[in-house]
Amino acid sequence: MAVIRGEWATRRVWIDDRELLPERSLRVRNHSPMGLSWGYGGSEPTQLALALLLELTSEDMALLWYQEVKWQVIAKLPQTDFTLDLQVIITVVTGAVKAELEQGPGNMPSGRWRPPGVLTSPDTREVDIRYSRDQLDALFALARSEDVEKGGRYDARSGAINIYTHP
Repeated sequence: MAVIRGEWATRRVWIDDRELLPERSLRVRNHSPMGLSWGYGGSEPTQLALALLLELTSEDMALLWYQEVKWQVIAKLPQTDFTLDLQVIITVVTGAVKAELEQGPGNMPSGRWRPPGVLTSPDTREVDIRYSRDQLDALFALARSEDVEKGGRYDARSGAINIYTHP
């Protein structure tokens, strides 16, 4: 089985001996033009999870499961060099798919909490609400103060405010 390894000092990641570059994942979804990272739940780990899944699965599968992989694997890695068996990521995805199939999205009562490891399709909504410059500054200040890296639900580093509803 393949091995994934990361070098903390340079934030470089390899699958076996091939370096994983973020360019392809950035074209699919740009979470972090700053690159890849791990050990927390922010933009760079999100980009890493997407980049890994794009190498391992189809784009559709990667987009369905990269947030789950980020929270279950990438965010839990130590903030140092790491080595990870690829099977860990495969197990997370197959376990989540199995749980989703067993529960069935139609069988979940409205508002009921979903079992661990189960992620519904990500939902992105663009909004066009007019704000004054002062209102925008206040919104971004709040989002930065409640950043996902600090245990919050927001990520405002990309010029947009992402709201995370996943635990």
